Amino acid sequence: MEYSLTTFGGKLRSLRKKRFLTQLDVFKATGVNVETLRRIEQGKVVPKIETLEHLSPVLKKDVLLLFFKHRYQDHSLLQEKITDLERTLDNSDFSKLELKVEKINKMLPMIKNKYYKKLIQQQLLFAKGIIRYKKENEPSKALDMLIKAIKMTTPKFQLDNFQSYVYSSTEVRILMNIGMIVNSLGRNKEYLNILEFSIKTVKDTDELYPKICHNLAGAYIRKGHYINGLKYSNLGVDWCKNNRFYAGLNLLYYSKGVCQFYLKDESYKSSVELAICLCEAYGQDKLKKLMLSNYNDLERQGCIRQ
Repeated sequence: MEYSLTTFGGKLRSLRKKRFLTQLDVFKATGVNVETLRRIEQGKVVPKIETLEHLSPVLKKDVLLLFFKHRYQDHSLLQEKITDLERTLDNSDFSKLELKVEKINKMLPMIKNKYYKKLIQQQLLFAKGIIRYKKENEPSKALDMLIKAIKMTTPKFQLDNFQSYVYSSTEVRILMNIGMIVNSLGRNKEYLNILEFSIKTVKDTDELYPKICHNLAGAYIRKGHYINGLKYSNLGVDWCKNNRFYAGLNLLYYSKGVCQFYLKDESYKSSVELAICLCEAYGQDKLKKLMLSNYNDLERQGCIRQ
């Protein structure tokens, strides 16, 4: 298990100096060797538990707790950056995404924990792959990048055998986007298989769940399987309501309305209108215009652009 040793060592040194203690003073009070203390303060060694316990009374601080907090420092930074990247990915704001990727690249040397650094590098590769796919319109290269991203944490991953592995939430998200790319390459059945696998794999407490529901609903709508499309739209809507999670709820209500329309359920109007109202509330003007345009198609022609 790795720790942010340099940061912890600096904090320990500050505590010692705050108490006006030299390293020799600490040695006399605790028996902790001066050289050992020097190495700890320089972040050169992982301290023993008993050493930290000896230091606590002299420094008037729970040094052991402080040490464990520094174990999670990189984790907090990791979560912050991953969440920020995911939000930007969801908004398809590629100019902002490229800027964030550049900033995070500069931040990487700050991450001491090799595992956390790998996870951030995975997110960066994922983001670059999405940019390559959606902005630069290079699906084959994007697919290679996303497969490489999954292999950073699942080295033996093979797309033709994707059901054989156990995935983290991040890996499921990448896998789902791999599915979207293979769908654009005409491999529609493979895309649907990936989505069905993903919905069974992800925990129902995961915020990725309604996104998979939305993608499944869209996939079934394109195939003309409106009962299945309605099923996954409803699952996504219910999840958002139960968890008070409103991001993407407008898309789920819209796909629900589309399915209801084709199933000759007149309540489609209220579903679509609610989706449009949510767009207004979220300030998503472009999406609102697209929904209104497609809604007019439903009303006038009985068809929808996919």
